[in-house]
Amino acid sequence: MIKDRLTWRKEMSLDTLRYQKFPIEFYQSGGIFEFKHDNDGDPVLYVRSKFNVNIEILSKPLRQFLIFFMDQMDQRFSRERSWGLVFDAQGFGWHNIDFDFLHLIIKILKYYMPWSVKYVIIYEIPWFLESIWKGVQHFIPEDGKRLIRVYNKKTIGETIDPMNMPQVIGGLSKENHIFIPEGVEPATVIGKIELGLNDEEVNRIKKHLAKLDKEMGELIKV
Repeated sequence: MIKDRLTWRKEMSLDTLRYQKFPIEFYQSGGIFEFKHDNDGDPVLYVRSKFNVNIEILSKPLRQFLIFFMDQMDQRFSRERSWGLVFDAQGFGWHNIDFDFLHLIIKILKYYMPWSVKYVIIYEIPWFLESIWKGVQHFIPEDGKRLIRVYNKKTIGETIDPMNMPQVIGGLSKENHIFIPEGVEPATVIGKIELGLNDEEVNRIKKHLAKLDKEMGELIKV
């Protein structure tokens, strides 16, 4: 298990990743962020499912971005059941469905972060995904199923007080959920330096991130 974990960390470049490896647009979109705490005082990592897009050129950077944040939580709060993970499914559409990405998350939680994650909340799952979700559960081991909780706005308070949730997903906290680290660069710079992309590919990413940023902003629920 330890050897496999170390091999996986090397494959994902986790030991060399840092905040500045990702474009500022990733942070500005507010797709992945840590925000306050749950009812037990433990930290919570939010992932807005709409942030994931099944576009080849963005697939690896977006996955690394999520895994990087999960790893940061795992390293900082390295005790058993020490932090929560919330997948906000509001605004999720068919173009966001990526079964390879879903399989990756299940694999991470099962093999590489089996003890530190306290729960995985699926929040406000759309009706058309309910049948898909039932099918996905067959691939999740029993230990993993016990971690999963499905909530909506009326029931989320069982685990997280809405006062400690950002307004952008329907919470009542007015605190800004956007976190932008020092020294991060725009996609036009990061794309060439870190990803080795050409001008055309960088422009494609820039246009998509601008569209994503606008869509994420329009999803704010009060």
